[in-house]
Amino acid sequence: MLSAFWESFLNLVFPPRRACHLCSSPLPEGGLCPDCREMLDCYRREPVCLCCGRFLLSRGVVSHPGRGMGELTDGLCPHCRSRRPPFDLARSVAPYEGVIREAVHNYKYRNRRYLARTLAGLMLEVAVAEPAFSNCRLVLPVPLSRSRLRRRGFNQAGELAALVAGGRQLEYSDAALVKARETRAQAGLSRRERITNLAGSFQLVRPDLIRGQKIILIDDVFTTGSTAGAICALLWQAGAAEVTVLTLAGARVNE
Repeated sequence: MLSAFWESFLNLVFPPRRACHLCSSPLPEGGLCPDCREMLDCYRREPVCLCCGRFLLSRGVVSHPGRGMGELTDGLCPHCRSRRPPFDLARSVAPYEGVIREAVHNYKYRNRRYLARTLAGLMLEVAVAEPAFSNCRLVLPVPLSRSRLRRRGFNQAGELAALVAGGRQLEYSDAALVKARETRAQAGLSRRERITNLAGSFQLVRPDLIRGQKIILIDDVFTTGSTAGAICALLWQAGAAEVTVLTLAGARVNE
């Protein structure tokens, strides 16, 4: 699914590891082992909120990307029932747990950047399965502040977004949005604290790139949706036609 350019580039700069990229079990060709692929297939059969894509613990909803809506409930999690988020739809590859959580940490904090290709490939599979993404033409990453970008050395959302855009032959831009000030880490904060923490931190510097566009916003993890919500509100203000969110990992919630 990935473009030949990105395939060659990542093979050259970050050679694939000869083990499963999620569980690290020996695998001569790299990629994903059968057990991890089966696990991901099971996640894809789990019910999700039709709006934010959170994985629902109740079995009362039988919705999933590409599978339609069940008859027993409205298909929405409690968060989206009480207040619809400022995007049309969000989807994630899997819940933020187990080997998916470990892969995110390995990629972001342990500099295992060879994982980018595999993780973006999983996101592309979700994008193909969900019809709402088929209309989108512009892919944007959640930006990092300059200080955090210097410390980490790369923006994981930017790498994933570029690969998703290349795989779908869509336009990619990291010039439209900036994170103008450093914020506390979101992990461990309540929903209200996250919203306060992010207030005014993102700025839209190229509204001309947004007006009339159907957009996919890319990040690695979707938990409360505070980060995506703050950015999507800016995109609507700039005249976006559609705003969707695609992440590698998402939260679980009681239905």
